[in-house]
Amino acid sequence: MSRNRLDGAMAALKALKAMEHITENGQYDTLRQTLETNAAAIHAITDAAGPLPPFATGFLEAIAEHAHMCAWSGRPELKVWKPDAAMTADELAEYHRSLDSFLQECELVE
Repeated sequence: MSRNRLDGAMAALKALKAMEHITENGQYDTLRQTLETNAAAIHAITDAAGPLPPFATGFLEAIAEHAHMCAWSGRPELKVWKPDAAMTADELAEYHRSLDSFLQECELVE
């Protein structure tokens, strides 16, 4: 096994531990805090990989988001789940608006 491969695996483990720490200690009181915590957890992984071409960046962001969701809220249903990295800017903005509306409705019900 090459030294680079071992170094990469150790960097991944360190990044997973950082993501876990962010997930466990993140702020989830508001949608903004939740989105910031999610982004920080995902970036713990992607930043550790260093510069990547766009395809590999999107690939790794989706894998990192899936890992974060599994750790934070449970495994997403892959038949319907679409990672943020797979959304256009307009789709992501609409998704965030729908999340915000849903959370506001939930607060009114409680």
